[in-house]
Amino acid sequence: MRKFEELKDIWNTQNTQNIYTINEEAVRTKVSSAKKSATHVTNRTEQIAILVNFGVGAFLLSMNISVKHPSISLYVMAIWALVCGCFFLINRIRRTKENKKFDRSIQGELNHAISIATYQVQISKLMRMNIIPTAALIFISFWETGKLTGVATSKSIALTIGLFIFFALGYWFSGWEHNLYKTRKQNLETLKQKLESVAE
Repeated sequence: MRKFEELKDIWNTQNTQNIYTINEEAVRTKVSSAKKSATHVTNRTEQIAILVNFGVGAFLLSMNISVKHPSISLYVMAIWALVCGCFFLINRIRRTKENKKFDRSIQGELNHAISIATYQVQISKLMRMNIIPTAALIFISFWETGKLTGVATSKSIALTIGLFIFFALGYWFSGWEHNLYKTRKQNLETLKQKLESVAE
């Protein structure tokens, strides 16, 4: 957030007629830093999402196959996790290919940073929404297990309550994270507007 404020200060504190020539290198450095930060966060998010979804999907499939009474909801959840993993992988490949269309000018770097920030906002929203079906499938699997065994122990009840709190907190935190990405994107778009107004 501080980097974006520094970028705006460059535009706000200098003469609008010579700001571009005087501070071109400073602006380029700040924009490149913002793009690098957004790219790093996006890469890490994609890598974690791909590994976690493929890992969870493979684990649930192997575990469910090996038990005496397989859970249909766990099969669905495993397939859902694998589909999500494929989705993130395909989108990562598409995003890296699109990186080549941006030039190395300040405007190009800024447009690239905005593109990455927009993508990050979309991904964070999808990941937040994905919490709902994931939680639903887990609770359905618990219900199936209890129906098969005919027993609802205090341990299983406590685990269900604990998972409900966990998913509720995860949903809240993902909302906070999503808003943070939205703010970063808006800051970049504001900077672009200032850059374009000076260039006119």
